[in-house]
Amino acid sequence: MRMEPSRCTGCGAEVTLTGALFCSECGAAIRDDSKPESAPHPNRLSDDQWQMVTWVAVAVAAVAATVIVMVVLQGTSHTDSRPSNAAPEAAAPTTEAPSTALKTMEIIDTPVNETVVIESPRLGPSTRYHRSGTVVVVKVTMDECERRDGMLVAGGSIRNDSSLDQTFTYALTVDIVRNRLGTQLARLPAVVERLGPGETAAWRVETPSTKVVTIRCAVDTMTVKPLTFP
Repeated sequence: MRMEPSRCTGCGAEVTLTGALFCSECGAAIRDDSKPESAPHPNRLSDDQWQMVTWVAVAVAAVAATVIVMVVLQGTSHTDSRPSNAAPEAAAPTTEAPSTALKTMEIIDTPVNETVVIESPRLGPSTRYHRSGTVVVVKVTMDECERRDGMLVAGGSIRNDSSLDQTFTYALTVDIVRNRLGTQLARLPAVVERLGPGETAAWRVETPSTKVVTIRCAVDTMTVKPLTFP
């Protein structure tokens, strides 16, 4: 393939010498048109490639932003929420009415000023009986209830657990009942006189029995009579 001769860009003279750098006529620099223009740099991206890179960068940024928002929201949720077994915050002190325990103590500290009748008192533990604004604290036990040597016998103890320095007389009404049929066999009184605070005394009732029976016993009523006042 025949190459076209180069010409001087200054004077237009034909340059016959291949590879000449300067015109022999005017001395101007010779441009070699036979050489192809420089090709694009092999590492340079095309417009389509730049567009693809831009879209990928935008997508990555969007995903990163979403992850950051989720982490922040999750951290806020953990900070605001309290575990179910966490102890509640201490409430600010408030002025309230006296507690039930204090009110009970005030009632217990009120002396018994008149005779009090208690129906079907509990047997066993020391019990507080609220009557007419006062409290009678007493312990009554049933330690025996049987037919022995032709007698129906019931007995136990009574203790004055009053918190005040009061002395009482206790009168019990004791029912003796046939165990199977529930027939009342006897109603007997038992009296414990002048029992001081903290003192314990025994009580006992008995009545003859001509039949061999099994019985059960119960205190029907207890009358508490104050003898002293604090």
